[in-house]
Amino acid sequence: MTPTPTIPIPGARQLWNRSSLPELPPTLRIPPTRCPYTTPPPASEKKLSTESLSIGSSSPDEPVVKMPRPGEVFLGFKLIEELGRGAFARVFLAEQTGLSNRRVALKVTRRPSHEADKLARLQHTNIVPVYSVHNAAPIQAICMPFLGRRTIVDGLKEFHSGRYSSLRGSPVPSSRVTTVLTSKPLSGQHSSRYVRPDHLDAPEPGPDFAPIIGEVNAVLRTLSALASGLAHAHGRGILHLDIKPANVLIADTGEPMLLDFNLSFDQTTAARDIIGGTPQYMAPEQLADVKSHGHGQIDARTDLYNLGVLAHEMLTGRVPFPAPSSRKPDAYQSLIEARTRPLPALRDQNPAVPYSVEAIVRKLLSPNPDDRYQSAEELQEDLDRQLANRPLRHAAEVSLGEQLVKWRRRNPGLLRRFSMLFMVLALIFGGLWVERQASARAEIAAIDQAHATQSAMHTLRLDLTLANEAHRQRGIRNAESSLKSFGLPDDPEWRSQGAFARLPAELQAATSADLGEMLILLAETRWQDAQHDPARNLQSAASEALRLNRIARTCFAEDAVPPFVERQRSDLSAATGNPTDQDSPAEPARLSTTSRDHFLDAISSYRNARYEASVEPLERVITLEPDHAAAHYLLAACRHHLGQYPRALERYDMAQALMPHDPRPPFGRGLVYGLERLPDKAEVEFVRAIQLDPKYGEVYRNLASARYRLGKLELAEDDITQAIELGDSPLRGYYLRSQIRDASGDRDGADADRQSAATHTPRTEADFLARGYARIQENPRDAMADFVIAARLNPRSAAALINQVHLLTDRLDDLPAALVVADHLVEWIPEYSQGRAARAIVLARMGRRSEAQTEAEHALKLSTHPTITYQVACVYSITASFSSEHAAADSSQALKYLRRACRTGYRDLLRLERDPNLETVRKTPEFKTTLEALKELNRGE
Repeated sequence: MTPTPTIPIPGARQLWNRSSLPELPPTLRIPPTRCPYTTPPPASEKKLSTESLSIGSSSPDEPVVKMPRPGEVFLGFKLIEELGRGAFARVFLAEQTGLSNRRVALKVTRRPSHEADKLARLQHTNIVPVYSVHNAAPIQAICMPFLGRRTIVDGLKEFHSGRYSSLRGSPVPSSRVTTVLTSKPLSGQHSSRYVRPDHLDAPEPGPDFAPIIGEVNAVLRTLSALASGLAHAHGRGILHLDIKPANVLIADTGEPMLLDFNLSFDQTTAARDIIGGTPQYMAPEQLADVKSHGHGQIDARTDLYNLGVLAHEMLTGRVPFPAPSSRKPDAYQSLIEARTRPLPALRDQNPAVPYSVEAIVRKLLSPNPDDRYQSAEELQEDLDRQLANRPLRHAAEVSLGEQLVKWRRRNPGLLRRFSMLFMVLALIFGGLWVERQASARAEIAAIDQAHATQSAMHTLRLDLTLANEAHRQRGIRNAESSLKSFGLPDDPEWRSQGAFARLPAELQAATSADLGEMLILLAETRWQDAQHDPARNLQSAASEALRLNRIARTCFAEDAVPPFVERQRSDLSAATGNPTDQDSPAEPARLSTTSRDHFLDAISSYRNARYEASVEPLERVITLEPDHAAAHYLLAACRHHLGQYPRALERYDMAQALMPHDPRPPFGRGLVYGLERLPDKAEVEFVRAIQLDPKYGEVYRNLASARYRLGKLELAEDDITQAIELGDSPLRGYYLRSQIRDASGDRDGADADRQSAATHTPRTEADFLARGYARIQENPRDAMADFVIAARLNPRSAAALINQVHLLTDRLDDLPAALVVADHLVEWIPEYSQGRAARAIVLARMGRRSEAQTEAEHALKLSTHPTITYQVACVYSITASFSSEHAAADSSQALKYLRRACRTGYRDLLRLERDPNLETVRKTPEFKTTLEALKELNRGE
């Protein structure tokens, strides 16, 4: 039985099957990651046509599709009236007949898109959500809540029509703003550039509508809400790319909401179409993207530029850039050049615009993305600071007078009191002012510190849970630093003084609970490290961890102490040699109810390699807290360890969206692709992880393995050399480099690497696994000894146990011993499909037909991965050779599973031709047909 790829244990080298090396594919080139993503070129380099300038245009070759009309019933919706239309879509006010005739907005399009898939991932007050999607090919209908019928376009129409003064209950704009904004277009050079948009030509009457256009604070509040919605979308990998007045709904509640994600880009996918948009609102790089057929650099800052154009129009009534003079692609160059010229002052068009607001708009409209706001969160922060009369943080404050005005507004009456009492109490009030400023700064610093602690929890949870040594040490340092900043764990009065005492009451409870969780994880990590260090005094280590546990308990309310705290306390008390440890008897732990409770429960199971037991609490965490990045990552790792690779990839995707700068999600995806024998995809993910962390040595080692499998031997040697230089395990590095050099013909270099590896004594489970892998071919008994030691260091090591089963079965011919190890493996990790399949093969070889087939079917229930299906086929082929009575039936089953394995992705032709487990069925016509079909598939790929 040929050893199969095993679950990657953190820190252990991936074992790739060595078969004939394929021809070298072109070297992978991935552009450097920008802020935070950049769009890849489109999958299809189709020639740019005039449709790119006008999203509403249609192709004359397209078949005409009859659209439903008001009054009709369509897909369970009674269409009441048409709210709006484009070239390919219409939006109706409708009643959903199957749900109490509730009123909804129904978008009917004759060009189905993934808009609803993207909207379904977005749940934000300022983004119109999606209820459901309905298909009646070739028409698609997207059902959304009906929140109102007015957009910013309606406000612009009413403003230019002079209707504000007639709106009941609506304030009239100041006379100087009205005078400037309702006058004729500016003369001279401005008149050709600052034009009224086409969508304002025909004002339409509407119901009462609070003025926004030209009203600075109303505009800022609208922009802040839209920036919040964009931050939410960007955090989930979605770019809008068509922000304009028509795509901003003013809900009946007054809340601005983003509409129409039809042109949006999903950054979690590798492919895209050419990005279009509305030319007057497009950023320079967006125009360049269309002009270059999709080779521009579009990222989150492109949406911020679109929002800047909208801000300019809402403040002045005009867009800053002209509409295209023609529909030809060469018109783009003039549009790009227009955006590089200096913008005239907004205050010339609306004197009510403060200098600081103009600074915000100019920063948004910078031609160079690096000079803009780098995220929607930065923009929202400056907008909220301006509304609160606070100094801007990211844009320049150019007016000292305006800063003084802000200060006076933040401190009403303070200047007057200073003036009245200055001569008498100058020193006293001066001292009080200094103290007040110092206290305010200290309070702001404490709040920032609490928010930083909360933000760091996702990364810190993973650092203190996973086995990577460098990350664990980083987690310990960061946890100790965060705890020390609040006086923990040494100051018993930490709650009543220092940073914690300065926090608002509503923030104290959340921060205290975060610090409690941090103490729990730190105690667990220190205790785990002590257990693996022969030089440590375990009683002393347990006492120190128990001290942290006691302090952690005080961080939670009495009715909110996580059950994990009491379990940890009990275990540590027993390890000190004094189970009671002078504490009062612990009360029965409450049931786990919060996301924090479930996460700590999952941590306990995950550390003991009980991955199936970790799945349910992690899923509960995500249900209660969908943005819990660490839970998404650990659930991915559990699925990964259990061999549920497609589901693992889905969770790694979610973790990457929530932690866009963490290299571990793409690293995990790369390991999964390696296990699925897709080294080309694994290479892409490892390169992405290195872009995020160029000093992640373990990634370089796995990248070297992938490139070795692909035949990129020179690149693979460079990668493993880099891993060794970064301090990754030299023993594992030298063994892998010796294999690479053997394959490239460098025998002397390979011998030197093996000698270097021999000088390093293995110390960890991963070291013994690496040396065992290197010894399998030449000295299987020594390899067996290494795997035994690895299992002794970690009794739940799936890699150590399953490789023992393979060696005892295939190389050492000791089936009873193989069955003992397989039984142990299944007992420790009952959900491990590869372990079940390996045990089934051992039982089949021992002639225990019924037990073997039962175990094989159990493995298939756990995973339908092609490798598992192939091993089940081997089980039936072996049992067919033991019983003439069942030979025909078992052979038929073996061939059935063999065909299924090939159909679902099994491609190892060499193993199929030589595997002795298939000897019984190899000479049948069906086997030969399957073999020929697999050869044809391999040629096609």
